[in-house]
Amino acid sequence: MDKKTKSIFIIISAVCVVSVMFSLQLFIANRYESEKRMALERDLDESKVMSKVLEKKHEQLKEEKGQLQIEFQSLQAKYDEADKRRQDDLKRAQEDMAELKARISEKDNSLAELKKEIEVQHKKAEEIKSRLEGELKAVKTEYEDASYQLNQVKMAKEILEERIKEIISRKEVELGRIIVKPAGEDERKVLEGQVLIINPDFRFAIVNLGKKDGMKLGDMLEVRREDKYIGKIKVERLYDTMVGATILPELIEEDIVVGDKAKLL
Repeated sequence: MDKKTKSIFIIISAVCVVSVMFSLQLFIANRYESEKRMALERDLDESKVMSKVLEKKHEQLKEEKGQLQIEFQSLQAKYDEADKRRQDDLKRAQEDMAELKARISEKDNSLAELKKEIEVQHKKAEEIKSRLEGELKAVKTEYEDASYQLNQVKMAKEILEERIKEIISRKEVELGRIIVKPAGEDERKVLEGQVLIINPDFRFAIVNLGKKDGMKLGDMLEVRREDKYIGKIKVERLYDTMVGATILPELIEEDIVVGDKAKLL
């Protein structure tokens, strides 16, 4: 085989090899494209299915969204209403607090005034207490003085009674009684005696009229000097022939003296 033929053969062989390789590559490429297309178709189908699923899910979510919006609007309305009530309650609470503060302030003022009044009354009470203590002390002193004077009067009366008993027992004094007996008049009503003993300090007098003359405890005697009214005395001690009588200051115009006449009223 000459060189030219060999060259042609080589070229043809090369072309055949290239053609085979190209065909092989083309086959491979077609197969790859076919597989790729099939894969894409599968992906597309899956995408369509997924799209339908997603659309369905979208519709479901849309419905759920609508329900949630309705619930949200309901909750929003309730919240707005609750918020309004809360605002109203807060406003009323603030008003109540303001009123309460005003009342507390008023009570504080009243308490302050009451405290001042209590202090004034306490001061007055202390003054009254002090004055009453002074008056009580004075009354106690007066009572003690009165008790002392009463004891002195009792002692004086006892002494006078002893003297009366001595006078009666010893018959040292003749006790003359003047009895006037007008026609048709009771003797006791015109009974008249004489003041024997007088003690002006203890307001006590002895008169020579007694039980035997019809005298009684509590009888009133009018004391006269001649025809002049002197005063009145009241029988407190009663003996057979004489009485002890208390001088009544409010009914005395002059001092009673021994010898004055004492007439039964």
